[in-house]
Amino acid sequence: MALAAIPILVHLFARSRPPKHRFSDITFLKRIIKKTSRVRKPQDRLVLLLRTLAAAALLAIFVQPFLVSEDPNRIAGADDNVIIIIDRSASMSAQQGSTSRFTEACNEASELLTKLKPDNANIIWINSTPNAVFPAPGPNLTFLKESLQTAEPTSDVGAISASIKLALEQLKNVNGNREIIIISDFQKQAWENAELDVPEAIKFTKLAVGDTDLANIAISSIATTPSSPVTGQDVAISCQIKNFSNKPKSTTIYLNAGGGRQSKDIEIPANGQTEVEFRTQFSHHGDVAVTASLTEDSFKGDDERFTIIPVRESLSLCSLTPLGASPAEAKSKVHGPASVLQRLASALPWLSHTVTAEIPPVGVHDILFIHEWNGQDIETLTKLSNNGTTIIVTPSSSCQLQQLQQLLNLPASSNALTQKDNPEGWRAGITKETSSLFSIFSSGEFGNPAQGNFRQRFQLPSEWLNASIISYTDKIPAILLNNTSKSSSKSKRLIWNLPFDPNLSDWISQEPFVTFMAELLLYIQPSKMNLQFELLPGSPVNWLVPENIDPSTVALHPLSGENWAIKLSNTKQGASLQSTVPATPGIFEWRTGNTIAHTNFVNFPTSESDLSLLDPAALKQGQSAEASDILKAEALSQGIPMWPWLVSAVLLLLIAEAFAATTKRNKPSSNTSTIS
Repeated sequence: MALAAIPILVHLFARSRPPKHRFSDITFLKRIIKKTSRVRKPQDRLVLLLRTLAAAALLAIFVQPFLVSEDPNRIAGADDNVIIIIDRSASMSAQQGSTSRFTEACNEASELLTKLKPDNANIIWINSTPNAVFPAPGPNLTFLKESLQTAEPTSDVGAISASIKLALEQLKNVNGNREIIIISDFQKQAWENAELDVPEAIKFTKLAVGDTDLANIAISSIATTPSSPVTGQDVAISCQIKNFSNKPKSTTIYLNAGGGRQSKDIEIPANGQTEVEFRTQFSHHGDVAVTASLTEDSFKGDDERFTIIPVRESLSLCSLTPLGASPAEAKSKVHGPASVLQRLASALPWLSHTVTAEIPPVGVHDILFIHEWNGQDIETLTKLSNNGTTIIVTPSSSCQLQQLQQLLNLPASSNALTQKDNPEGWRAGITKETSSLFSIFSSGEFGNPAQGNFRQRFQLPSEWLNASIISYTDKIPAILLNNTSKSSSKSKRLIWNLPFDPNLSDWISQEPFVTFMAELLLYIQPSKMNLQFELLPGSPVNWLVPENIDPSTVALHPLSGENWAIKLSNTKQGASLQSTVPATPGIFEWRTGNTIAHTNFVNFPTSESDLSLLDPAALKQGQSAEASDILKAEALSQGIPMWPWLVSAVLLLLIAEAFAATTKRNKPSSNTSTIS
């Protein structure tokens, strides 16, 4: 910059000086000189200014400056590349007056495309699997606006990180200005732990839509007890309803189960929940569709919930004969355990009973009753139990206490297993009266389920009393049941210490016996609920077809009735069918002709029901691995070079300076004398 002072110095030394003359009185001349100076100074200053600017511009050419934006994320004069990420998750369908959050977001995006007028743009939707309108930012803004008009929200949980990653991938190889704009309701539960990993060189804007005070109630869960009943069995269907507002809400819940419809009026406390129970029975076996629904509010998606109840035609009970006895011999024994269970099955239409001499394969029977168990095959029994078979054992004299302890995962005991006889007999009673197993006996109408006199038993440790459901009056366990919530077993396991033989007990002749055995068998029945039935919205509806079904004969139908397109894939597990479009909440039936072969259900994601919002400014924004210094250097290299403009400016300034320097000065007025 010091070189820019050279023209000033040249100007000062080169300026013309008036000649000196001696006069006796120069008062008159001073007045003339003063007047002439006022005329010359503006012209001289203009020449000085032009020379100085020309010199400065000439020097600037050698510096090679670039024109860049004051915004560090913008390159002046470069193409603008904008990606708008729009939240399409389930919470965006919430109504706000006459419009939804999603509609508001699409309108906002359309206005941005009009206002910003980017050179290239794209839209990425936040779905369970994010997708973009274009494979890369493009100039067709009209098509983008049209896609905004036809788009609809989904029932999915949005993949936020994946959406941002997709946007960064599309901007990775793009030259010019890069900008990401996210438009969302910023639902708190979805966004509060989201880390937005965007490089500093990419302009990042977050635009919020939605009302923070929008109230909502939702059906959060639906469960059945038992989960897989038999025909004619009493079933409890429990629905949990949550209130996501600061005020209590009143509504009506409806239940449609197997064609039967029930309803209840309920009130949910502010920011609380209410559980409603319906009771029903099913007269036919198979997969029964159950739908619970609420009176619709401003957010309809979570006002309905679905489940499937697999109803059994019967409960399969298998008796394993004692060591050395054939099935025929076991059945022929008038008072043997297998004979007693056979008579019980004859009295209960939903119970089937078979007798075998070998442990059955996995999945064949619901309950396996092993008479006079010698403590062997624990590994095999564990496998059966883990695959859904309830195991009941009556110990034999050769069984070890440690083996019983291992079977039920009971506290260790140093005692030996001994069998005791008592001619006068022992009495027994309910140990855990709070158990739902004994609810039918609470009124006293059906008597005491353990009513009877027992003259033979095994001396099981009293330390096991906490695991017993029926015990003798002297604290010796009579029927022990494992706690499946604390055990690794998926099904129930029981130790039976009550004799069936009428020579040893009068229990089987008592009136409560049949009722108790029926309630017990229903209570310990394994669950047949297939957890894979339930699918998340956004995923395809799929089914691994059994070998006995021809996949080409199968069709997929939602309850609404239309036929969904499906595709066949061959996997290691077998033939797999899946829908070609993502699933939406509802019930889907796989049919072979008019027969329902399999059922899936898809529920609204519970995480989307809480409509409380998060301030976008509170979101954590990390930095990606992309180096900001390199990007800044790239921005400079992509700036517009200014030297052509500076060369033009130097030429124009020199021309102007020459013109100003050679222009004649204005003469003084005629009434003023000049002396040369």
